[in-house]
Amino acid sequence: MVWCDEAVVVDVVPAARLTRRWVLQRAYRSGNAWSRTSLELAGTRRAAARERVRCSGQGVLRLCGGAARWGVGVASRSQPQRARGLRTLVRGAGLLSGAWGSVYSEYRRPSPA
Repeated sequence: MVWCDEAVVVDVVPAARLTRRWVLQRAYRSGNAWSRTSLELAGTRRAAARERVRCSGQGVLRLCGGAARWGVGVASRSQPQRARGLRTLVRGAGLLSGAWGSVYSEYRRPSPA
């Protein structure tokens, strides 16, 4: 990697990445990949079991915290709070699913019929 303070960079974000659906898919994939990577790097079966419990706990905490934040957003009619809560909830679901073996491939192409 090379860094240059004077470099001019233009980062074009495709319109498809400006949707709620894309943000939620990315949050789920991020949580799922984190759990799966953590399990893979654990080394031993015992360490993997501990990691599975840790990732599951983190997932449940995010599910609950996200649901609570979403609820606050609903009650206060705050779209940003609802969005942040839902994103946190979905990341927690990804963490939990990845901890138990589910593999989410965000960019998988449908197989031909």
